[in-house]
Amino acid sequence: MSSAPVAVFDLDGTITRTDSFRSFIRAAALPRHPAALLALPGAILRARGNVAARGAVKEAVMDLVHGGRPRARLEEMAARFTAQLLDRLVKPGAARAIADHRAAGTRLLLATASPDLWANPIGAALGFEAVLATRLAWTSDGRFAGRFDGPNLLGEAKARAVRAWMDAEAGGATPAHAYTDHHHDLPMLLLAAAPVAVDPTPTLAEEAARRGIPVVRWG
Repeated sequence: MSSAPVAVFDLDGTITRTDSFRSFIRAAALPRHPAALLALPGAILRARGNVAARGAVKEAVMDLVHGGRPRARLEEMAARFTAQLLDRLVKPGAARAIADHRAAGTRLLLATASPDLWANPIGAALGFEAVLATRLAWTSDGRFAGRFDGPNLLGEAKARAVRAWMDAEAGGATPAHAYTDHHHDLPMLLLAAAPVAVDPTPTLAEEAARRGIPVVRWG
């Protein structure tokens, strides 16, 4: 167990210019499981103003587009997507911050609500020690089950995952640094000794001003 400081980075909108979930979904040609359309309206209604329910929308969309696809096929798609994302969508400021932390010996932890299918290879390519992401569930014959294996890592769920990782891998220390663009990640941001709001949403910008959290522009 290392005593080196830990820097936690959000992915979408913080490291990347756009939301990787929407980009990955758009990359698919046609719905794989059209019957999943029936679940979308109810999921969207439940998610209005409810952070916890947003995972149901993501599950329904993933089921619609990729439900039943073989894992090997999806991992091939994720590898191509990762290469494109790293080439086009990583913010220059994010790349510099990651490189600076790595050079200083800081441990790098990626914490994202995006699925592990592409978050894991993105994190590995960027040099992160570990990735905390929304996990996909797989059937016994190796196909996407159309649902998540655990919570959508957003809001308090992401903060809990980061705390659990810090307890297990960093002796219960708090993160030295944390970076995010979105107000939903405020619980995770406030875990860190040095939180930073990156290209923040208006709500996060207001919170940053009220709490004295530095704001940076990486885009």
